[in-house]
Amino acid sequence: MTKDKGKLPVDENFKKSSEENPLISILIVTYNAGKYLEEALHSVFYQTYKNIELIVVDGNSQDNTKEILDKYNEKIDYWISEPDAGQSNAFNKGFSLCNGALLTWLNSDELFLPDAIESVVRAFKKNSRYNWFTAGIVFTDEKLNIIKMRKGEGGARVLKNLGILNVYGSSTFFTKNLFFQAGGMDEDLHYTMDTDLWWRFSNMNEEFFRVKNYLCLYRLHEGSKTAGHVVTGVNRNPKHQSEVDRLAKKYGSQYGDKSYLIMTKLIRNIFRLLSFSYMQSVFDSIQFKGKSSLEVFRIK
Repeated sequence: MTKDKGKLPVDENFKKSSEENPLISILIVTYNAGKYLEEALHSVFYQTYKNIELIVVDGNSQDNTKEILDKYNEKIDYWISEPDAGQSNAFNKGFSLCNGALLTWLNSDELFLPDAIESVVRAFKKNSRYNWFTAGIVFTDEKLNIIKMRKGEGGARVLKNLGILNVYGSSTFFTKNLFFQAGGMDEDLHYTMDTDLWWRFSNMNEEFFRVKNYLCLYRLHEGSKTAGHVVTGVNRNPKHQSEVDRLAKKYGSQYGDKSYLIMTKLIRNIFRLLSFSYMQSVFDSIQFKGKSSLEVFRIK
């Protein structure tokens, strides 16, 4: 196999999973993100939980990505570098290779906190009837200084009926069976493929278990797809907004009714005020805003 194709899976090298020590598959999908990729890889290598399968799908990057993957070839279970049909296509390709009891992804400009996987495994072992787990996330600037911290509120069943599903991407884990039963990622979507997936999970009557920890540093920077939307709440990307509107019409209730939207926002805020975890994240945001996430979470 040529260098450009990367390190591919070998059947006899598949890692093992057990009830006591479940295998967790982490997929990194990347394209021309060598500037951040090494930090993302390190955040996986230095997890306190060790039974992890790491897969990297690169869209034939033209920067230093392949050199980085070669550098860590022995620590990555397998990787491939070849042209693809976009991020959603790469997700489907990568998840088809995964063997873990739970699957997740990490964007190449993000970092897992050191005990992220251990926190999820602990919850999974106590609540194994769930196929879907989600947790809190920390939004940072390009230098990893904290912008805000968020943990989801309670009332998931009620909020779902109002067209609200508060699940964050890289802090969410799910079974492979659930992913493919739902149809995988919609390859026509390039910005909101994760939100679409969560709604399909939910419409299959799957409930998520909310882990009460922060799991991931979500770095917002100029090249980030959703940076402005996340920070300001204003979406200036027409293609992204088009997908947001499409999903709102597909999964939301009474879309476009201003009085209904005001009511749902009020109900959501009530649940937030009554949610200890959510309010804790608001206070954490006030306390740690502007501080280095590396120092706050003791990341080496």
